[in-house]
Amino acid sequence: ADDDRNVQAAPQTHQTAATGKRLSTGEIIAKLESAGYTHITEVELDDGRYEVEARSQQGQHVEIDVHARTGKVLRTEIDD
Repeated sequence: ADDDRNVQAAPQTHQTAATGKRLSTGEIIAKLESAGYTHITEVELDDGRYEVEARSQQGQHVEIDVHARTGKVLRTEIDD
């Protein structure tokens, strides 16, 4: 019986780690900088995503929505 519980617990623990922990502000900034964004001036957590203000590789001011757990860019909008 103990073996069954251990086998079942491992996937649940892995799932919680994979889906429950959001990235820190520093990790989000590092991911965006490695993608070419600069002048990151605002990073705000809102409803499971980070809203970020930065400059794109082309130098345009943009607002970026970033998935809080994966760091994936969900949306980029040019901010005039």
